Amino acid sequence: MATHWRRTSRTSPGSSSDRGLYGAITRLEERGLIEPLGAQDRRRPYRITTSGTAALAAAVADLRRIADVGSARLGFAGGQLA
Repeated sequence: MATHWRRTSRTSPGSSSDRGLYGAITRLEERGLIEPLGAQDRRRPYRITTSGTAALAAAVADLRRIADVGSARLGFAGGQLA
């Protein structure tokens, strides 16, 4: 079965949409998960903060638990079909 993806937003990454790339960066910065570094020409690089690293680790652990439950329900053992 093929999966078809549809673009739901016609805004560019530089638009003012809160759902776009820059909206996500703004939210991450407001939550203290990333911090801007010095601008380099037109680029604005960011660095993950200590809080951001902790939040990412928690999200990865949650996803790992979800994947483990799904694997067990599908009969996978160690990544292989049992």
